[in-house]
Amino acid sequence: MLIAPIPASDHSRLQDLHSYNILDTPEEREFNDLAELVAEICACPISCITFVDQYRLWFKATRNLLEKECSRTNSICGHTILSHEVLVVTDASKDPRFFDNPNVTGPLKISFYAGAPILSSSGFALGTVCTMDRSPRILTPGQIKSLVTIARQVSLLLDLRLKNKEVADTAASLIQAEKQIAQINIKSREEQNFKTANLLREDIAQSTAAVKLYMNFAKNSKGVSGQFLDGGITELEKLVKSITRLSRSITPTTVARDNYAAHIEKLAHDFARDRAVTLQFGCEADQGYLTGHKGLLMFRIVEDMLRIANYSGSTSVSLNISSEGGLALRFTFNETKKISTAERVMLDSNIATKVAILRGDMQNKDDLPGRQHFIQITFAAAFKKMNPAENAAKPSDRSGL
Repeated sequence: MLIAPIPASDHSRLQDLHSYNILDTPEEREFNDLAELVAEICACPISCITFVDQYRLWFKATRNLLEKECSRTNSICGHTILSHEVLVVTDASKDPRFFDNPNVTGPLKISFYAGAPILSSSGFALGTVCTMDRSPRILTPGQIKSLVTIARQVSLLLDLRLKNKEVADTAASLIQAEKQIAQINIKSREEQNFKTANLLREDIAQSTAAVKLYMNFAKNSKGVSGQFLDGGITELEKLVKSITRLSRSITPTTVARDNYAAHIEKLAHDFARDRAVTLQFGCEADQGYLTGHKGLLMFRIVEDMLRIANYSGSTSVSLNISSEGGLALRFTFNETKKISTAERVMLDSNIATKVAILRGDMQNKDDLPGRQHFIQITFAAAFKKMNPAENAAKPSDRSGL
């Protein structure tokens, strides 16, 4: 018996085969149908779709063959994968390579064999589509061509399975990322709700109770009511400041046409002061670019940028806003710790959404020398400035404190 030699490229071939994750998988109708089709076209009782592993042949689909695998050493398919051509053995009992093969002399009593290699997209023969009979026979050219065509269809099925798995894995990763983003959003919202509730309970409620107490003292006292009224006024002033602080935690201003340049600058300087961050800040934008709704969106964009810098453990931040030829915002920060993918995706998405509302363009450049990161947002000249005359707030605009 002539044993098929192991080719020098077999290690790479096996890596390619294993990358498809096809071995030891359950039966699939698509492969079973092709195995049936081979037997019908070639008018043979036995057919199989087999993959050649390191030491075994594993059958993905069979017709009239009970075994799920056999030894590679004794296999005829081991010879088939040595080339890209169809191997036809008309009468194995008279073939010097196979006359004493256990599959020929044993219970199977194989006489006729025809196999076409299953070629991967990388060019490796991963296995065979083969058909067998217990009597000698000859295939027509049309049958041989059909055998090659079916082997090609098996190759396409393998690629399709792999792509489907990649899509499923990607979808699972996206779903997981969305869950993490949702969790972060919920956590952030709950933290803000807690802070707001704490302000309401500790500052505003206590100040209101103190005012009530002073007013009651003033009502029931003679000659010292002024002292208690002064105390009440002081507590009311504290209450106003608390409400103002709470309002600004939601939005920095309630004046509809306010200019946000000063608010953005204060936001950046407060961030740098509170976190001991070195800040380079510059704002040379015309007043009209940072007014009203557009200004608020720019303020929110800068908030998200500073959150990215905070999560990245930045020690140095640069923020520059200019309006030459259209509004441009350039933000650079260094990284001392790796921000989680979910947090970065969420914040980048938040920024991109706001930029899209303003019809701008956003560019990210990560992993620059010195672990620097760069975000640039530009708006064309069509980013219309408001008329300076419109910037003067009307009485109805000043609904806030």
